[in-house]
Amino acid sequence: YLILGDDAFPLSPNLMKPFSKRNLTLMERIYNYRLSRARRVVENAFGIMAARFRIFGKDIEVDVETVDLIVQCTCTIHNWLRTTSPGTYFERGWIDHEDTDTGVLHPGQWRSTGTELPSLRRARSTNTYSKKASGTRTKLAEHFSGAGQVSWQMKAIGM
Repeated sequence: YLILGDDAFPLSPNLMKPFSKRNLTLMERIYNYRLSRARRVVENAFGIMAARFRIFGKDIEVDVETVDLIVQCTCTIHNWLRTTSPGTYFERGWIDHEDTDTGVLHPGQWRSTGTELPSLRRARSTNTYSKKASGTRTKLAEHFSGAGQVSWQMKAIGM
């Protein structure tokens, strides 16, 4: 498994973050785009759940087992509502949409519900990380530029 992070987090074998923003190779630009796209999926999922279920918009001060049950229950209710009430529960445009022809990102309506996801404090980070972490990120970058490429990624990075 891998955790998707941004520049606020240190690179580690299980936590991937973008390459630095300066003088990127094509492979690194593609990797950064693909990481950003995956992070948007996660952000949409959390944002939608926080917009629909207000318990996620604040600290949940219960034990871990209860939090697990809350997450499982709200996911079950969410999936049931999406299935049984698709036109009213989950309207078109509710989630972010990327036009793969133009690379333009259209923000989802959930972002205008007033639901702010809590920000995390920036972790203390240095530019030092393990060879394993760097190797994992490089392997992913190579995959996204090779066998794992998608048809629209070049257009999305302006190529």
